[in-house]
Amino acid sequence: MQYFFDLIRHVFPTIEVDRSQIVYRYSGIRPLPHHDETAPGFVSRDYRIERRKDAGLPAVFSLVGGKWTTFRALGETLADQVLAELGRQRLVSTVGVRIGGGNAYPRTARRRIEWLRENVGDTQRGRVLFTRYGTRAADVAAFLAEADDAAVVGDALSTRELLWMVENEFVRHVSDVVFRRTDLAFTGDADAAAITAIAEALAPVLGWNAERISAEIDGALTVLAEAHGVDSDESKSHAAG
Repeated sequence: MQYFFDLIRHVFPTIEVDRSQIVYRYSGIRPLPHHDETAPGFVSRDYRIERRKDAGLPAVFSLVGGKWTTFRALGETLADQVLAELGRQRLVSTVGVRIGGGNAYPRTARRRIEWLRENVGDTQRGRVLFTRYGTRAADVAAFLAEADDAAVVGDALSTRELLWMVENEFVRHVSDVVFRRTDLAFTGDADAAAITAIAEALAPVLGWNAERISAEIDGALTVLAEAHGVDSDESKSHAAG
């Protein structure tokens, strides 16, 4: 972690930062190909595709490396090699094709405001949905408007949006919402009260009883405490209070 503090001081020498300002921390895992004694920092983060063909058996392509930010290029490269193996040619390319919330995404600040007004409303809640879902926010907003919707965590989350997440985003736990479907933990807004409110709002949707609600709250608070670097029992005591 000291590496990041040193880097900040190097790039922004007049800005003072310390550990007390850390809101959330996490680490990702990236499998790297074996490189004998090469230091991990010098191992390429790029991907490669290895082909193996044993006598009498079909060819096997193995993906080595790769990362989320290059998944489309990786997929197309792999598809090209498989097509070549089958003696087929590519008919369609995904280069330049926008998908998900990036489809028809407004490119200018003015067009962004127009899009908000036309689809979700130029409000704090509308901006939260747009930031979270991109242009898919229009579908989410339409879903929210179909029935009564109540705030769960201020403008950041509502009961109908939680229902949307359960039905469309595979949410099954409080931790799914806090750490993987929203930026609540990352922005420091995932406190004990927010986690409790989310658990209680999810309960009727997922059929949780009181014991399951308590377990979900404890589980999310434990992960949050680890991310904050504090004692999990202390975090849970705040929830009980």
